[in-house]
Amino acid sequence: MKYFIIGIIFIVLTTLTACSVDSIEESEIVLYSTGAEIIDGDYFTDSIGNSKFEGITFQTKEFAHTGESSIKLDSTHLYGFRFTIDDPKEGELYQASVWQKKGALDGTLICSIEGENTRITRTWADHYQKNDWFKHTMSIIVGKDFKKLSFYVFAGGKEAYFDDIVIKRFSEIPKIEENRLKTVTNLNLFIPEDSKSKLEGYVADALSASIISDKNKKYVDAFIITNSDSIPIEMRLKGDWTDHLTSGKISYRIKVKGNNSFLGLKTFSIQHPGTRNYMHEWFMHKLCDNEDLLSTKYEMLLVQINGVNKGTYALEEHFDKQLLESRKRREGPILKLDESGLWAISYISGSTGNNKSYPYYRASFESMFKKNRTLKNKGLKKQLEEGFKLLELFKNHSKKVDEIFNIENIAKHYALMELGNVEHEYAWHNRRFYFNPISQKLELIGYDMLPGQVLDDQLYVYNKIICGSVQEELQLTRMTLKNKEFKDYYTKYITEFSDTSYLNKIFNELDSSILNNETILAVEIEDYSFNKQFYYKRAETIRNDLPKLDSAWQLFLESDFKSDDFIVESYYSPNTDTFYIEDISINAYAHKLDSGMYQLELENYHLNDVKVIGYKIKGDTLIKFYEPVYLSAFRNRKNIIQKEIAVNQKPKKIVFEISNNPDCTYSKKVMKWEKPKGITSRMELEAMFQINSIFYKVNDSVLSFKKGSYKIDKLLYIPSKYRVVINEGTSIDLLNGGGIIANNSFIAEGSDKNPIHIYSSDGNNHGVTILEGGMVYMSHVNFDSLNTLHYKNWQLTGAVSIYESETVINNCKIRNNTCEDGLNIIRSNFMIDSLFVTGTKSDGFDADFCTGEIKNSRFESTGNDCIDFSGSVVAINNIEILNSGDKGISGGERSELTVSNVHINGAITGIAAKDDTKITGNKITVINAEFGLAAFQKKAEYDKASIHLENVLYSNLKQYGLVDLGSYVVINNKFYYGGMVIDINELYARFDKK
Repeated sequence: MKYFIIGIIFIVLTTLTACSVDSIEESEIVLYSTGAEIIDGDYFTDSIGNSKFEGITFQTKEFAHTGESSIKLDSTHLYGFRFTIDDPKEGELYQASVWQKKGALDGTLICSIEGENTRITRTWADHYQKNDWFKHTMSIIVGKDFKKLSFYVFAGGKEAYFDDIVIKRFSEIPKIEENRLKTVTNLNLFIPEDSKSKLEGYVADALSASIISDKNKKYVDAFIITNSDSIPIEMRLKGDWTDHLTSGKISYRIKVKGNNSFLGLKTFSIQHPGTRNYMHEWFMHKLCDNEDLLSTKYEMLLVQINGVNKGTYALEEHFDKQLLESRKRREGPILKLDESGLWAISYISGSTGNNKSYPYYRASFESMFKKNRTLKNKGLKKQLEEGFKLLELFKNHSKKVDEIFNIENIAKHYALMELGNVEHEYAWHNRRFYFNPISQKLELIGYDMLPGQVLDDQLYVYNKIICGSVQEELQLTRMTLKNKEFKDYYTKYITEFSDTSYLNKIFNELDSSILNNETILAVEIEDYSFNKQFYYKRAETIRNDLPKLDSAWQLFLESDFKSDDFIVESYYSPNTDTFYIEDISINAYAHKLDSGMYQLELENYHLNDVKVIGYKIKGDTLIKFYEPVYLSAFRNRKNIIQKEIAVNQKPKKIVFEISNNPDCTYSKKVMKWEKPKGITSRMELEAMFQINSIFYKVNDSVLSFKKGSYKIDKLLYIPSKYRVVINEGTSIDLLNGGGIIANNSFIAEGSDKNPIHIYSSDGNNHGVTILEGGMVYMSHVNFDSLNTLHYKNWQLTGAVSIYESETVINNCKIRNNTCEDGLNIIRSNFMIDSLFVTGTKSDGFDADFCTGEIKNSRFESTGNDCIDFSGSVVAINNIEILNSGDKGISGGERSELTVSNVHINGAITGIAAKDDTKITGNKITVINAEFGLAAFQKKAEYDKASIHLENVLYSNLKQYGLVDLGSYVVINNKFYYGGMVIDINELYARFDKK
């Protein structure tokens, strides 16, 4: 690697200048403390007179944690126990703690930091309780510009009592006893001086404005140092508020360059564990993983920057396709509502004191992560259009929640968040959404939850049901709750999650990891322990309040409540000065018309009239309109001013003037996607369903296809309320755009003498798709000449596609499909016996994120792999494979395959394992192939692959095996290790040319 020399040099330097976790010398400790008992002149002190804390006039004997005295704060005595360090040294660790009597919820321990910019940091959570007192704790690592530290307590003007403050000063971060740790992850960063200087400038600017704006989030070059090399990265400041900058541990976003990754991640953040409430955030992410809910990876790790030990950070995964694949989802767009207007206003308010109200929520627009990749990929861009429609419908409360979200998934998500008393995640600007391209619905992604902060005595859902009028953005949750199906699923899961046995099981499973994280955190946070009791108490509150919730919710569902009923209407007054902010001005969209021209769509959210004079094209050339376009000032959400203009060149920016500053000209980028309008492809199809048909009959919840032979010349979408039954001897010709989409159990039971035939006489069809079917049973069914679902922006890959269903397939045939895959099963458990697949365009059988078994089956004449598994655990037995266009059996993305009695005749590669896949097996024959076996790494976020087979017979091969550096194969007890890196792009080049 070209950065190898940099890595070696830095490793040598850090070895000489810094210590590893298990070799740090014991830090020198200085103790400052007082119990509000001993007074020395004008100060509290300790028994040796080493400490001087201000506030002796606040002393009281009303209550005491220890001894006889404490201090009392109230509306006139706001701050107490102030202690100042005049000579902090870079790299020092300060641990501070104080006890507060229960009662005032606003009490906190604060450290004011004087440097290039004065800043404060405060306690994020209360960890320990003793009788009627609880303990605030915090830690500070001194940064380069820290000139003075002042510790004190504050209660927001409320009456509060504090006692026994302790400040420990360490010359460096203490060591961790390595034998106490199960695992520890180290991140060693090297930031070149030029990059370091830029970051310090961004920090100073953000602190002066009390917010981290986009202009301070510019990337700089740096490196991750590994044992023997360096990995190039980009890094920037991370976060919105300056709590990410004030603890001595600055939060960073890190992007790994090239074909590299860190812990399987391409993009991630590191931040002080306190910004997400220490282990509480970690715990909620583990719960999400346990319940198959999407969330980001969240782990504790030890960080070193330029040889300086920075202690424990929390690593948080960013929004990339690795997040989806590692949680067994197919890649799709990750969406959000753009919040730049909110932060721009906050920045201006912090820096200028301008507190005028602006419509930042109404001006927000649908946006995405990984913008360039998404917009350049045709498939992802189509998915994006559908996802944006759903998000627009959700933002405007225009459709029921079950039409927008996977209803069971979102109800389970809300129930799990209730257990953690999570509310922060539901702020509109904190929500992150995954568009599932298979189901065409959204899923929430658990992120920035901040659980475990306050033990509320009410349920979040209950509060949202009974609350009165709210701002428009706060109506999102209430409209979500206006759904009986949501209520039923939520009640089911909240009952499960609040049961004591559920928590017992979870804590037992996580016990070792909890202890490990407590050990790491306790180095900096004295006596840190994870507060499990919070969740037991929260569960008790839930159990007690469920009857009250059920009653209130039932009344809410029965009411004629509509979205607009309790929205506080905001009316915005015009600016009387020259104020202008780009992020809340004009939203401009463009899309290409069939004529080759472009349609510009403009919306004005500026509080004054706007005159659009033209647009700029590539090269920054201004094209003026023949006549200016006038947009009236924004006044309220029901009166958005919109205009559409046809232009003959692709617009890059619009150019305009504002009436409150007509002497200036402004410009705004045009979005690279059109304004989302209307409904999704799935919604369109569902609206077309008719209960009466010549093809089927409906009896209660069962839709039965009539026995006989008939033609279906339309795409038939069957709603989820109907189970589908096809009887033996039925013959269905899908032609002229015909197809079947089922959303419930699907039973197609033919017989040996009377099989079911589903075919296409003209090849123009949408195949058979089964979504969340519960149970799929197919026996003696012949599929012939089928295409796949490709209705507008809803496109799948299988002639027969099955998603999230328990699947049994016996004695079925799939022939001559004209789409990518013959059979595609996703996120399902399957049992396949006696399947015959032939004549497929790409893969014969493709299973993604499945568990199952396939046996007694035959595959022949496939354009690509005969059998292809991704992220799956599958047993393969008694399989014959003939004339595969690429691999006979392929496993990828951390699959585990067990193969036996497999005969492969004709393939480029007989059996291939890639990307941390493990294949084991017995009795394998591979003949007439270029490579008998292959084991390699294709994606940076995965590890190497391995194959271990016994009783293998080869014949007529160009090469027995292809083994990548780090991967290995064991064949008939002989080991073969990869000695060099395989050029994966060259390996796949022939398929790119097809």
